[in-house]
Amino acid sequence: MISEESPGFPSKIVEKLFRQQPRRRELANGLTVVHQAVPANPMASVQVWVRTGSIHEYPNLGSGLSHFLEHMLFKGTTRREAGEIPREVQQLGGIINAYTAFDRTVYYIDLPTEFIGEALDILSDMMQNALLPEEEIDREKQVILREIDMAADDPDRDLSRSMMSTAFRIHPFRHPVIGHQELFEQLQGEDLRRYYRERYVPENMVLVITGDFDEVNLEQKVEETFGTAKRRGLNPIVVPEEPRQLAYRESRKEGPFQICRGAMSFKIPSLRHRDAPAIDLLAAILGTGNSSILREELRNRLNLVHHVEASAWNPGMQGLFWIQYSCDPGNHIKVEDAIGATLHKISNEGIPEAALSRAKHFAILGEVQSRKTVNSLAARLGLAEAIVGDLGYPQYYLQSLESLTTANLHQLMANWLREDRLCAVSIEAESAQTIKPFNISTGEVVADFSEVKLSNGARLLMQPDKSLPRVYMRFGGLGGPIYEDPRERGVTQLMSTLLIRDTQYRSAKEVMESLESKGGFISETSGNNTFSLGIEFFSNECNEGLQILEEAILFPAFLEESIAREKKIQLAQIDEEMDEIVDYARKSLRRNFFGMHPFGSDPIGESFTVSTLGARQLQAHYERLVLANNAVLSVTGDFDPQKLLPRLEAFLLELPSWSFRPSDQTFEGPFQTGMFTDTMKREQAVTFEAYPSHGLCHEDNIISECLDAYLSEMSGPLFQNIREDKNLAYFASSSRMLAQNYGMFYLYAGTEPGKEDAVFAAFEEELDRLRNGDMDAETLQRVCTRMKTQSKSSLQSAGSRGFIAA
Repeated sequence: MISEESPGFPSKIVEKLFRQQPRRRELANGLTVVHQAVPANPMASVQVWVRTGSIHEYPNLGSGLSHFLEHMLFKGTTRREAGEIPREVQQLGGIINAYTAFDRTVYYIDLPTEFIGEALDILSDMMQNALLPEEEIDREKQVILREIDMAADDPDRDLSRSMMSTAFRIHPFRHPVIGHQELFEQLQGEDLRRYYRERYVPENMVLVITGDFDEVNLEQKVEETFGTAKRRGLNPIVVPEEPRQLAYRESRKEGPFQICRGAMSFKIPSLRHRDAPAIDLLAAILGTGNSSILREELRNRLNLVHHVEASAWNPGMQGLFWIQYSCDPGNHIKVEDAIGATLHKISNEGIPEAALSRAKHFAILGEVQSRKTVNSLAARLGLAEAIVGDLGYPQYYLQSLESLTTANLHQLMANWLREDRLCAVSIEAESAQTIKPFNISTGEVVADFSEVKLSNGARLLMQPDKSLPRVYMRFGGLGGPIYEDPRERGVTQLMSTLLIRDTQYRSAKEVMESLESKGGFISETSGNNTFSLGIEFFSNECNEGLQILEEAILFPAFLEESIAREKKIQLAQIDEEMDEIVDYARKSLRRNFFGMHPFGSDPIGESFTVSTLGARQLQAHYERLVLANNAVLSVTGDFDPQKLLPRLEAFLLELPSWSFRPSDQTFEGPFQTGMFTDTMKREQAVTFEAYPSHGLCHEDNIISECLDAYLSEMSGPLFQNIREDKNLAYFASSSRMLAQNYGMFYLYAGTEPGKEDAVFAAFEEELDRLRNGDMDAETLQRVCTRMKTQSKSSLQSAGSRGFIAA
């Protein structure tokens, strides 16, 4: 039920969130176990947090040893052969993955709750009994070399590396987690085995489990798996502290890119420091959300950036306060000057109370979001225990924000955002070259969606879920390239973006401030077939949230100033995609496969079409799509259907009721067949191979979906053949692009230049095998099980269910 609450810090919501506390205990061998029950959730997450990362790799510092070992733990144990671990997890309907960071390595399995015991057995086997065979080490080394090439081709990673090496001169943060290629190539099998023996010990691990389990039974399973490991002792590694920075630092680079990317950072203390929660709050005020100060000033008022955001990266030790942006080539100095001027202005004039209130709601929202899935909840607990060292940290974090004032934040800026802590880096486009080719559940069972069909053709879907104090609404309809004039490609995306900006009653700034001041969001999506607007807010703000959605849908204002600004952003996104080799290749594939068909163009459009769009085209497209019989509104979360239904019906009945005509566009087959080659100045090559496929509404779509799942799984024959057996690529997978009645199915891989023909030959081997019917029943069953589990996993959060239903 929705009830109004007085303005201010929502302490009751915070109190409700921490009503159920996690349990912590330490096994006899020194391993820490943290678990929290999530009643009635069909999924569980089992995670092992090893307190070791790239900063702990002495005497191989900078080699990427931690990341290498993470890969190798999937290559077999004394009980399981290479490839058996991901295959076994997928047979259970789960997913297994891992990641390496500066200060941790995390392994996790998400799977149906009834298989928690099996997940514990698999992960404990990996932590205790990895074989690390020489032949697998040599093979995986080639795979990681391809990943290093991928990192070299990624401008955002390049920017991050440049910042870390500029900000840190002594601390191991200056080295990339994946390692420097020349140091990585020197690693030997014995280096991996030594590191595994010394760092993968029970005393250095935290086991986190979330899901619907019986506590006594769970503890017994933990003892039978992780409890069998012996305490081995842990030699401390002293990580050197970074000396105090004395003056401003900068680093400037150029590359073959379409746009400029840049960042500014200030040194800040660790998560354990008393100022850490307030620093996070300051980052939210300056650069989180559409109504943030930096976005409003640099993007909306000065029109200097395509994107700007602020964040606090503060791990278990010293970190950085990041301000990251993208802009037109040649503008990075203007942007950095504007950021400096904005910070100086705030320091002199203070932070508005409304911005402080908004940021506090964002902080609470972060805690709510962490409880949407068992995986995110386990990750939250793992961070608190393994990195901060205290499970009470999330509650302390929010409670410490309640009494913060604008005066506190003013002092915070004076202490930490100082010029002698500042570093600035940028990656500029090369001046002489351009590349422009053509839930914590209450235990209640959530009911199915109920559907209401209105007299004007609009449809309303509702599903109450009281587990978290949020309401999610998603308004959508058919749209995308097949509903666009060929001269107006990208108009659906631009229209969707502008719908959540200005209305006839509020400016874009007022819309964002009204929502975000109380922890709300509004966002848009635009794809090959649809467009949608999503809005979410705390359940006690439902009246205001629904009013904003009504104004966005019924009373948009396509203002020239906003159109010009958002067009510039969309054009920059097109340029940015041309910098990413995989996106670039996918666009080339679409052009060659679909030709003049609407799908030959990406939903984002083309530079020459987006640049011509104006208010007249946007208004006409809006009138073509935003019609009652093209409208679906889904509502999920903490609301009372009986009280909300009349308001929702009144809203939908205001939609224009003249007839929407679904597209009858057909596709006869590929525009061109054969081999096509594009070139880029990059370290890697990517290959795509595409075929016509069934559409969403075709009776055999499930077969195409199953085939996609089969070819994209890590333990499947495509991945095993191309990456594991032949060392041809770092990634190899499949995907689909679908309309209602037709589509495209494609294979793709990232490889080393010169090996493209070998990859295509491997594609053909796999496709020939499938054409001959060589898919065994066990593999098919594993794929189907994984598909069902993915479906369950996607239905954990109310917002996700509402999106899928719409």
